[in-house]
Amino acid sequence: MPLTQHQPVRPFAPEFRLLVSCCRPPREQQEIEPLLHSVQWSAIAALAEKHGVVPNVYRALSAYSAHVPIWLELESLFLANSRRALWLTELMSRVLDVLQSRGITALPYKGPLLAHLLYGDIAARQYADVDILIRAADFEPAKKALGDLGLTPNLHLTPVEQDAYLASGYECPLDGYGAKNIVEMQWRILPGFYAIDFDTDTFFQRAVVLDFCGKTVHSFSNEDLFLVLCVHAAKHLWGRLSWIYDIARLSVSASIDWNLVREYGCNVGIERIIGISSDLAHTLSGFGPPISRETVGEAGQKSISSILARLPAGEQPDTESRAYFREVLRTRERWSDRVKFLFRLATTPSVGEWRLLRLPPPLFPAYRAVRAFRLLGKLL
Repeated sequence: MPLTQHQPVRPFAPEFRLLVSCCRPPREQQEIEPLLHSVQWSAIAALAEKHGVVPNVYRALSAYSAHVPIWLELESLFLANSRRALWLTELMSRVLDVLQSRGITALPYKGPLLAHLLYGDIAARQYADVDILIRAADFEPAKKALGDLGLTPNLHLTPVEQDAYLASGYECPLDGYGAKNIVEMQWRILPGFYAIDFDTDTFFQRAVVLDFCGKTVHSFSNEDLFLVLCVHAAKHLWGRLSWIYDIARLSVSASIDWNLVREYGCNVGIERIIGISSDLAHTLSGFGPPISRETVGEAGQKSISSILARLPAGEQPDTESRAYFREVLRTRERWSDRVKFLFRLATTPSVGEWRLLRLPPPLFPAYRAVRAFRLLGKLL
């Protein structure tokens, strides 16, 4: 698939332009020096944190440290991120070891592994937790194994709730060592109501072996990882520069069969999501996947314009607002997927409904009605 022409970066505010320039390859960072005298430095550190690009900004500005009034603040943020990366890497190693000792296959992704894959440096990305994909059938033994490490779920579900959550949810965050949500144990990539129905078993079948910090780990194939990064960014409406840059970086740093990407994406109905991700990657990083813009369509172009308008602020969308649901629907190219999204959204109860009203197990199916009324109330 040939590379297509992408629009140049719109005239963003100087602060966001500086972040974009810091994330680009060194040969394309010519705009940094002229921007040093026009940005409001008081906003840069907070904006870099919001966009998850502190390591990129720190390294790109290191050559100009004498002209950066907040250099010590950036250095402090960078060192804190490095310490956290080391800690999470060691934690991930212990998690994988204990799961393997119990005969549980797990696929780590994002977090330290993605930093290693994209940069060869676990501290070159910002991340706050460790993501592990397991099979749903392994949930109970995996939860017990991680409990032996001192990690406890922050969701406390009854047996009937847990069965329902495994069928419709996608992750169980775990706390430990005085920190919240440091491990996310997942059995699906997104909640079921998003109607992006990956076959999780195929991720395990296509998994590859990687050398990571002196040990062998299994993780997603490059094609699957690319799709997963795209839908993760889409779930958050591409609200952080780091998510877009990860997609761009993976597309040029790894060997990827783009025909397979297109085939897999078509099967689950995310061609428009892939196209939007590709367009944003090219626009903001200067490089990215060789995906045609034809997959985006008019609706996708509207989404891209909306994303680029709100992206500089680094604010995350309200995932329970009508505007968010409308935007998510616009990113799907198949009417059947939009209908499935709306139906599942309206009829799939979750923790919110279970906590709002306690029903005895025989009446558990009534939570569908509770969900519908609760959602209607929010929309009204």
